[in-house]
Amino acid sequence: MWQRLFFRFGAKRTFHRVKVAVWALSTSEEKALAFDKLDSALGLIEKYAPEKSRTLQVDVRSILVAGLPTFRACYIHKLRMAELYHGYVLDVQTTPESLACSLIHEAQHARLYRLGFGYEEPIRGRIERLCFRAQRNFARLLPKGGELVAEAEAWMEADPEPVFSDESRRRGKLKALEELGCPDWIIKTVAWVARRRAAERTEL
Repeated sequence: MWQRLFFRFGAKRTFHRVKVAVWALSTSEEKALAFDKLDSALGLIEKYAPEKSRTLQVDVRSILVAGLPTFRACYIHKLRMAELYHGYVLDVQTTPESLACSLIHEAQHARLYRLGFGYEEPIRGRIERLCFRAQRNFARLLPKGGELVAEAEAWMEADPEPVFSDESRRRGKLKALEELGCPDWIIKTVAWVARRRAAERTEL
């Protein structure tokens, strides 16, 4: 997985007993800002939800700031890694409180995997609602978490199909590659591989 290489060669720090790596091609100012925000975010979790902090430390081995602009955060089960899109982390509108909520969401994914729940398409909507519920419950603990509570509740009430289906996720990745300026041949290759994998799953 490319995330493994990005973590290996990225700039690294440890905050609140969680390893954090930032994409190696980020500037020194970007790395400093990302580390500062994540230190604050993990500190908020430790302060307002210490039990969640301990669970995160067990279930999430590392945090990687890199990613594609498909989702602002995701959980990679094979690596037990929470990945945050660097554009989201560095955005001036992204507060440590928002990052903390995203980490709570991904930590809930990790916990559900540990309990034996997968992420198959038929149950994906239910899984996401459970994670957004954990995110909302944490946001309620924050002194200024009103907007973050409302955001999580909006996701809980929304139809997950347009965002989280396999087809939507494939389209999102291709669009993200286009936005990043990847050569057309790379995008077509990724699309072909995605179609082949989808066909193989259908044939099983």
